[in-house]
Amino acid sequence: MSNSITMQVQNVEFAFDRGIKTAHRIVCTHAGEQENIDLTEDDLVFVTNGSCTENSSLGDNDHAPVMNTEPGEGRLLAALAKHCKAAPRLWPPRKNTAPT
Repeated sequence: MSNSITMQVQNVEFAFDRGIKTAHRIVCTHAGEQENIDLTEDDLVFVTNGSCTENSSLGDNDHAPVMNTEPGEGRLLAALAKHCKAAPRLWPPRKNTAPT
């Protein structure tokens, strides 16, 4: 049995009705194929943005860590930010423009 993850969420699509934002579809890749999961008003969606170590790997005294350049949680965060009125302030991150 493999422990590899075969599903990756690409986006959560929202509907807006009378000022209420409701998730209505999960867009994901499952076993290499794009899949949409339609949601009902009884479904609950919990989004966790992973961690800053999501694409990290470990080395040891004899082996360097493997460089993992696969896209991580940043893509989901960018897709979710598009549904947010504050998105221009949240994503993409801006360089610090404070004087030095």
